[in-house]
Amino acid sequence: MDDELRVVQMGSYKLRFENDGDIGEWFEEKARVELRETPELREESLNKLKDMIAVIYKKMTK
Repeated sequence: MDDELRVVQMGSYKLRFENDGDIGEWFEEKARVELRETPELREESLNKLKDMIAVIYKKMTK
């Protein structure tokens, strides 16, 4: 994945997102048990994050 796609700049702040694909069995189990993370919940949460970033970006670029 291109670095530009993994960095979101908001003003002087840069948010870097990493997706190495394989995070390891221990972390997957911890996320599932402690955070109740499922593939569906992860997708829903990422969509919400994208929406929030879009709202903030629109406010900043007015």
